[in-house]
Amino acid sequence: MENNDSTAETPKKKKWYLHWAVILAAVFLIALVVVYFVKQSQINSLQEKHETTLNELQTEFDSFTASNSKSNYSLVAQTFSWTIRKEMMNDNLEPVNSYFNILVKNNDVQELFLTDASGIIILSTNKKYQDKPFGDLYDQKMIQTNEVKSFQAEEGSLFVASPVFGYEKRLGTLVMKIHPEYFQSEKLTK
Repeated sequence: MENNDSTAETPKKKKWYLHWAVILAAVFLIALVVVYFVKQSQINSLQEKHETTLNELQTEFDSFTASNSKSNYSLVAQTFSWTIRKEMMNDNLEPVNSYFNILVKNNDVQELFLTDASGIIILSTNKKYQDKPFGDLYDQKMIQTNEVKSFQAEEGSLFVASPVFGYEKRLGTLVMKIHPEYFQSEKLTK
């Protein structure tokens, strides 16, 4: 009978170890699942932060490029107005007309206008607008500026106005209507 007692104790010990092994395996499995979901949450959070940062950088880049382009066109208009000034003071607009025809061949430049001091268009790349008030076509405040300024239109066009001053008075205003092709960063898609 002693044999029976010792064999009876052995299965109890096996059940006891099995019981703790199952509990430990379940705890490890739960811990792995928790770690997996925590890490997935962290990865998703980092991806969202990355996308937000990337979108902010793209917006800043696009804004900087547009601002830089406006600045460049303003510089061109100001420099061009100095040449126009010389020709207006000599009462010789033929070279200015030639410059207009050359500039309008650029893909970005849509139209060029030169008004006199009263706002009448004296030279335009579109000849049907000549001798008409600028205010009948576009906003009059563009030609009333005393410094080089850019004006954004709704249809995506950019107007750059540059006053032309003589020695003692205003001679007129140069207005460039531009449809700039801004360099845009590529938008990333999923």
